[in-house]
Amino acid sequence: IAEKLVQEGIPFRVTHKITGILVQLALNSKKPISKLTLPEIKKSVVDTKVDPKIVSKIISSTTVVSSLKDRKSFGSSGFDEQKRMISDRIEMINNYRTNITKRENEINSSIENLEKQVKELIQ
Repeated sequence: IAEKLVQEGIPFRVTHKITGILVQLALNSKKPISKLTLPEIKKSVVDTKVDPKIVSKIISSTTVVSSLKDRKSFGSSGFDEQKRMISDRIEMINNYRTNITKRENEINSSIENLEKQVKELIQ
């Protein structure tokens, strides 16, 4: 909600305060923010120049899914960024596996070579 209010041109400090009040109102009334009434929403914008109808509109149009879809920054919780990070991690894991297999083969080869040398010395 705070991010959407910022997109409306409201300073983040103000949106943070409004969102905090909305969370408290929802918590105290034991209902989700989406179920707050306009009179309750008006309480969150007291001492600001923010129109409670804008806040109400943002609340009603914001979902977890829409919020995640809007997140685009590097390392964010947005869907595309999560897919990118998962893909990167899978690639890293596969590279580690390849390197481990390579090292294992080198170690086994060294052991075989050492065994050969020991046998030659013994005979």
